[in-house]
Amino acid sequence: MITPPRKPFSNTYVRASPLAIALLTLATFLAVSCDPASTRVLIDDLTAPRGLTHTGDSLLIAEGGAGRILRYDLAEETLVGVASRLPVSLDAGPGGNTAAGVTAVVEWPAGGQDALAFAVGEYRGGRFSRLYVLVPGAEPEGITPLSDPMEPGGLVNPYDLVLLGDDFIVSDPGANALWRVTPEGEVLPYADFPDLGGLVDDRGVEVVPTGMHLDQAAGDGTIYVASLTGYPYPPGAASIYAVRDLNGDGDALDAGEVEVAATGFTAATDVATIEGGFLVTEYSADMLALVEEHGVDEAAAVPGRLVRWRDGAIEYLADVVSPTSVLVDRSQDSGPRALASEEFPGRIVAIDLDD
Repeated sequence: MITPPRKPFSNTYVRASPLAIALLTLATFLAVSCDPASTRVLIDDLTAPRGLTHTGDSLLIAEGGAGRILRYDLAEETLVGVASRLPVSLDAGPGGNTAAGVTAVVEWPAGGQDALAFAVGEYRGGRFSRLYVLVPGAEPEGITPLSDPMEPGGLVNPYDLVLLGDDFIVSDPGANALWRVTPEGEVLPYADFPDLGGLVDDRGVEVVPTGMHLDQAAGDGTIYVASLTGYPYPPGAASIYAVRDLNGDGDALDAGEVEVAATGFTAATDVATIEGGFLVTEYSADMLALVEEHGVDEAAAVPGRLVRWRDGAIEYLADVVSPTSVLVDRSQDSGPRALASEEFPGRIVAIDLDD
């Protein structure tokens, strides 16, 4: 599953409710009814795949449960290993029975040809909760400092990352924030997400950032951020946020720099732009049943969904099982398709999209 980070309890840094609890949500999806889109499995037999990155002619896959980065050739439909023996925790998630490790990977031009950067989440000490760079022929190098998640100023549980100029933007569900990480490894606040108020008995509900998408077409550094909601997990309260540094001061912490771009989601794990709106993955139709009744082996009994948001309406496209990442692929002559990672089944699936 989305291996729920163990967000520490701290009065000075992170909010009290852990994301592990945030994932135990009874998700009710608000969607326009339609026939499901055609879906096929591209890759299976993976262990907890997380982040996907499109590189033009191939797909980079962060296989968190196996501690590997893979590359999939979209034309030849062949899969090769890029890096292995990366940090893995085998006792993550509810009950400590799922694996966690590499959560996201991107190309890193500053490191030379074929250089990559990747994030490792799920705090387990020195090798975890860090951002790494990988140069061909060398061992992965952690560029962010070792940090104690109980102390302010460091990564708690990185989930996704995008490259913005020379810097990395990292989503951190453990801190309900985005960080800006310089090439030298300095970790700086970039954006935060205040609790939602007045939804349930006037208590605050956490906004927990997950997957991100840098809008290259906008040209202004806009990053769309998916979110989960925390206890008591009001259905339809999760949103996609537009985050942008409007005044050029190196962060999006000022008024108007974090805005709701689309809403009505529950347990959103990633977002991608598509003509006229967004593609969004939602993790499960019944998170509480997934965790307490079904677990890993029966995740398909309570699948999540891929939906498209346009003009304020959410349109159901297809069921997906515990999805963690989504992107739009236009490498096929047959037309655009969504590629999504399914964490529990260990698969990458392709879902046809209309134009």
